[in-house]
Amino acid sequence: MGLILAILSLRNVGISRHLFYYAHTEKRSTFTFEVPVNLASQNKLKEIETGLISEVKDLPTLSEQLNRIMQLCDSPDSSIKQIAGEIQRDQTIAGQLLKLANSGGFAGGRIVELEEAVKVVGLKHISQFLLQIGSFNILIERYGETRELSEHPMRVGYFSRSLARRHERAKLADYAYVAGLLHDIGKVVLLSTIERKAELEKVAEDRDLRDRVRLEELACGASHALVGALLAHKWNFPDILKLAIEYHHSPARAALLTEEPKDHYEIIMIVYMANAISDYLDKRLAFWAVAPVALEYFNLTTEDAFKMTAATLNGEFLELSER
Repeated sequence: MGLILAILSLRNVGISRHLFYYAHTEKRSTFTFEVPVNLASQNKLKEIETGLISEVKDLPTLSEQLNRIMQLCDSPDSSIKQIAGEIQRDQTIAGQLLKLANSGGFAGGRIVELEEAVKVVGLKHISQFLLQIGSFNILIERYGETRELSEHPMRVGYFSRSLARRHERAKLADYAYVAGLLHDIGKVVLLSTIERKAELEKVAEDRDLRDRVRLEELACGASHALVGALLAHKWNFPDILKLAIEYHHSPARAALLTEEPKDHYEIIMIVYMANAISDYLDKRLAFWAVAPVALEYFNLTTEDAFKMTAATLNGEFLELSER
């Protein structure tokens, strides 16, 4: 009974079942627990931390053109035609906005005119999407295209938007979509700067998500969520997006942010769940490893309910993506 309780306790704090083993014979029961033996020293962790901070500082700021477009979007005197005309001056931004408007989160492949794309994405929140476009451009130019900047964020963005609407938080749908797109920006920088990243990736295979974050913290003293928060601060993201990026793996910690507006906490929970569902579909996360506070928040406390929601969201996303 003691061994069973020990196993349950380890699972409850997020330690993967792959790290401990139980064997029983007639004469003896054996419980084995693996711990890392090559933890970085404090000096090494400090060196990595300094390197990460330096890397973030060295990244460019958002372009003047992008800031000019965002200022127009935020001005009550600007027209859709004026904003579309300004966007048209930067073909990279124009192309990416059209791609965004035609993504599964919006029209699903019917938009060809820039003005129409501006209307579909929504003038009220278009500057948020420009933040995503600008930050992705900087990261792609420095580090190249990665899964964290392509397939995964599009799916998490769509899931976030859908969860907001399904749970009567439609007013947060646009914020949720952008937060979902941006949630993993820190991972790109983190994996580009730490040594032995191939080893980290190998160790992280078949681990649940909470193990992955702990592995990052053990290997380099910081998680990609923290690095993402540094980037969000550098690029002057709104607080609601900064917090969603910083806490998208920590819904229990987010519950302690009692001084923040309620919608900030709601966005964190939405992005956490959208990301958890995406990783569950990719078989990178077990149901038991999903934070109970998030399951209760969305009333998905049984695996059948969670599995059904995941299947429904993924089916809708795939259907829109194929249009």
